[in-house]
Amino acid sequence: IDTTDYWDLGASASLPMDSTLALTYGEYDEVGTNYIVSLAKEFGKFEIVLAYTDFSADSGSGLDDEDHFIGTISTSF
Repeated sequence: IDTTDYWDLGASASLPMDSTLALTYGEYDEVGTNYIVSLAKEFGKFEIVLAYTDFSADSGSGLDDEDHFIGTISTSF
């Protein structure tokens, strides 16, 4: 099996009002690159995350570029 190598680098920073900004950049060998920027905010027991993702395909990969806005609401119990 020929697997694709992947690496990523991420960082996050706490912001005022119980929120967090996170950034991640990654690269798939001979496939493309991606990054994610997200903002998370806590509301009591809930966390709301808004994120933007971008994937840029390498020209020979046969894949399309993609980008998305994502929103999630989560809780733990």
